[in-house]
Amino acid sequence: MRYYISINPQPEPVNLTAPYWKATVLAVSAPDTTAIEPPPEFTEVTVTQLHSMGYPTPEESYNEAAAQGYGVEYETDGLDKKSWINVAKLGDWYQVQYGSATGRNPWPGQLGLGCRSYYNGILLEDGPAPGQFYETNGWYTSHYHNYLAPAGDGVEVGRHHWGNRNQPQYTEVRRRWP
Repeated sequence: MRYYISINPQPEPVNLTAPYWKATVLAVSAPDTTAIEPPPEFTEVTVTQLHSMGYPTPEESYNEAAAQGYGVEYETDGLDKKSWINVAKLGDWYQVQYGSATGRNPWPGQLGLGCRSYYNGILLEDGPAPGQFYETNGWYTSHYHNYLAPAGDGVEVGRHHWGNRNQPQYTEVRRRWP
């Protein structure tokens, strides 16, 4: 598994009245690592580096959300799709991780991932661009967007494909915090 991170270069606001994007973490598992081309704003990191920055891997974020009851996963004929919202109290605010993943097992192949994330009914992310996907030729790709946010509610809608971007499948999870 290879991990990548894109970090917001702006300082955290002192008074938080709306969600503040801190980082996006991307994970990819592929047989040919030269074929992995994350967007240019991402930097490759190790698990140790992610943890030292205070971020879990996408798999760890999903596992925590699933333990909290806010992770959904569907698997059919070796094709896997999931979405989650992981929330933790962080000082006066909440750390909210909106995530989605697409996988295939046991053989690698074309797969793609995208998502839409909402906070209190307002679109935060539609990434990559609407109708686009993080794509790889491999076994697995996942990501989450990490925000600091006041109390609220969220929706994560994952877009998944396994070779045909014109026929995506979707996953959805809803959560309110605290």
